[in-house]
Amino acid sequence: MLPEHESRALRGIEERLRAEDPRFAAVVDRFGRVHALRWYAMLVLAEITAAVMIVTGVFSGDGWVFFWGAAGAAVLARLHVTRFRTSRRLLRPGRTGQTR
Repeated sequence: MLPEHESRALRGIEERLRAEDPRFAAVVDRFGRVHALRWYAMLVLAEITAAVMIVTGVFSGDGWVFFWGAAGAAVLARLHVTRFRTSRRLLRPGRTGQTR
């Protein structure tokens, strides 16, 4: 995360960009949202895979499949928490990508 003075400078640049070239700012904003949606889709797919591994490990009696499924689920839970905290900080008033 950037220090506060650098965050303010970046917000100022973003605001000037939106004022000077709104079409370009909209394209950049849309790219950020598309990237976020792709990342979210990958996380969901990985969660489904981890759940299938856990269920397969339980019903087949294969402890290693269960173990790696549970380990993957723990890592994915941590990724979700980190992304949630980061997105809350990024979506402050005046930031690109905020829904109003």
